[in-house]
Amino acid sequence: MTDAPADLRTVSWGDLDAPNTALLVHGLTGRADAFRALAEELEAEGLAGWRFLAVDLRGRGVTGRVDGTAGIPAHTADLVELMDREGLDRVAFAGHSLGAMIGVHLA
Repeated sequence: MTDAPADLRTVSWGDLDAPNTALLVHGLTGRADAFRALAEELEAEGLAGWRFLAVDLRGRGVTGRVDGTAGIPAHTADLVELMDREGLDRVAFAGHSLGAMIGVHLA
């Protein structure tokens, strides 16, 4: 059982109305902006049809402190809630360190 999902802060790059979304999830001590250089480089390469959506996990970055649990199940529930909020049925997932472990749990 996890606590209520956190209201995750997100950063987007690329085509905001694109049919494809890459969900970018940082590691334990990271934040959404950790993906800025990667997303801007991919955007500059002209990857049309893609939106890059990075999150600040609960307790990190602008999302900040969230009461309750902050383990992998809670982070996964937060991402499911985010995907529902954004109307995303499918995403390409890219995670770094803890973000990759969350991706395994999400899958």
